[in-house]
Amino acid sequence: RPLDDRPPPPPPHDDFVDPITSDVMADPVVLPSSKVRVDRATLERLLLARAPADPFSRAPLARDGAHADAGLKARIDEWRAAALEAMEE
Repeated sequence: RPLDDRPPPPPPHDDFVDPITSDVMADPVVLPSSKVRVDRATLERLLLARAPADPFSRAPLARDGAHADAGLKARIDEWRAAALEAMEE
């Protein structure tokens, strides 16, 4: 069917969006002090550019201090798959 007739992909849930970059996260991690979820790549860039601290609470943060949020990543991956499927229909 023509591209113009395709329904738009479902919008991302707010939880899927990195609060710093406003991009959908690929590898969400939870910051130990503030409990905010950000993309691992965003956190790595921040830690390289600044003193190692939680960008929301300013508490010290070791490079390996954030932990992966596997459940959120799975939900984001499901959303991405559904969005791609909707675009291919």
